[in-house]
Amino acid sequence: MGADKTMFYYEPEKREISVAQYFQVAYKIALKLPRLPCVNTSKDVTKLVWLPIEFCHILPGQRKRMLQDERHTTAMLRFAGLKPHERARYLKGARVKEDDVVSNPRLANFNAEPAVQRFGMQIAQDMVNVQGRILDPPKLAYGKPEALDPGTQGAWNLRQVEFPVAAPLSSWACVSLMDQSEVDLQEGHPQSLKTFVAELVSMCNSCGMKTVVPPIIHFDHSYSVGEHISYAVEEAQNTFKAKCKLVLVLLPSKGKDTYQAVKQASDSECSVPTQCFVAQKAGVGRSSPPAKGRLQYCANLALKMNVKVGGTNVKLLGDLKQMPVLGSNQPFMISADVTHPTGFDSSEPSIAAVTASYEWAMLLNFYRRTNSNKPAAIIYYRDGVDEGQFAAVLKEEYTAIRSACQGLEAGYTPRITFVVVQKRHATRLFPKDRSGEDRSGNTLPGTVLDAGICSAAGFDFFLNSHAGLQGHNKASHYQARRPSHVLVDENGFSADGLQLLTYWLTYLYARCTRSVSYPPPYLAHLAAFRGRLMLDVPDSGSESSRGSRGGRPAPLLSIKDDFSDTTMFYV
Repeated sequence: MGADKTMFYYEPEKREISVAQYFQVAYKIALKLPRLPCVNTSKDVTKLVWLPIEFCHILPGQRKRMLQDERHTTAMLRFAGLKPHERARYLKGARVKEDDVVSNPRLANFNAEPAVQRFGMQIAQDMVNVQGRILDPPKLAYGKPEALDPGTQGAWNLRQVEFPVAAPLSSWACVSLMDQSEVDLQEGHPQSLKTFVAELVSMCNSCGMKTVVPPIIHFDHSYSVGEHISYAVEEAQNTFKAKCKLVLVLLPSKGKDTYQAVKQASDSECSVPTQCFVAQKAGVGRSSPPAKGRLQYCANLALKMNVKVGGTNVKLLGDLKQMPVLGSNQPFMISADVTHPTGFDSSEPSIAAVTASYEWAMLLNFYRRTNSNKPAAIIYYRDGVDEGQFAAVLKEEYTAIRSACQGLEAGYTPRITFVVVQKRHATRLFPKDRSGEDRSGNTLPGTVLDAGICSAAGFDFFLNSHAGLQGHNKASHYQARRPSHVLVDENGFSADGLQLLTYWLTYLYARCTRSVSYPPPYLAHLAAFRGRLMLDVPDSGSESSRGSRGGRPAPLLSIKDDFSDTTMFYV
């Protein structure tokens, strides 16, 4: 809206006036362009401060957030997908392509910059050679086979493998949010929904889940998404005479709005886990292309479904009793991180999430599930902390953990290790020769560096724990002690012990059969994303929808404790 139609309450005159009228009354200024929109200059989402755009000036030299045109976007994506050896050639002076718009560091004379010269600095043009080593991968435990060696490539598969804890799926239902004529094809048709569900049931059974064929509820335009989920729960309970454990939901596309409606209904209204799948990826429906890799797709769904109904997808052989320092008869808990989504819109709320080890949940649940035992040790991996925030985060969050322990029982003081995980850095690792690289040319999973580019007085290291899929991997940077201030390590880890613990934990991510780029904080990102879906207004991505509440944060739908405490519903 323009300044002539943007209204607010003007206290001196006790009435609503427009921004244009305010400038006329307060400053005797008639706007030249009253129809142009106003700019909200307030940092407080509860109080709006509107300025006519004709009075706003952009200071020179600011960073431009958005790319200029399609050519720049294409160049950025091409550069982001460079493999390590291609990026190395680029850093040594080669161009990605002749028409590339990405500037080359060799062409930039950094040493000629006045600021560099004033400080007497010299910037080297060659990469630094550092000595690293490769950690041994863990042995994994399954129901069948009992022991599995993932090898050095950081990936394995579910062929003839049963989950170590396979949860039975004895009562569930399937909801299709597509027209029945699109998915209800003749018996055995590969694009039929019944055919896909039968293949999914077969995969779940092969993984040990003991799954029955669910009833299918077809889409009816007369009812909402929530009503479909609620009816599916009732249908499952009537069919199997048992509480519904999960609802499988077919989505017509990957759009956010329908997915959000499903999750709000399942998490807040029905308190039942849902597993969504998309028609095109599953090869379901007349208009969908023939399915490619459906067996792998069904395996990925089985992974998510098993943990949502109480199962465990993978364990370390001998559980975590083989872990350094922690390997004792005393119970311990692996805690994760708190994460805040970022975005260009300052009115969007931050969503914080904390996750903890699944089998022994957070403090109260841990206490209930382990025969009134309390964790003797807490390992806290914290993501998303800049170095300037270390002292503040340590003071606030370490104190909060200690207070929670005292609230559980006076005098209860478990050993705490506080580790910061950083992904927002510009460091890249290049293997020196073929012996240290994986199939994609990245450093092998388990490659660790704790000298040369790390603090000589600290306790930090770079760890590449995952195999490359596309482009150049970014190793995670872990810091447990710094020279200027000490992050807590009351468990007495050695450098080797903490590195091995961290690496082995990356093999326990429930959603895939791969080691991932960093350990438990991955789950907190999923929980935070689910929290954002619980905002009680759909976000269409437009400026009007985000600003429709006048800068006030949207209310958060509640999730019942008995539901969220007993299942990894957000995976």
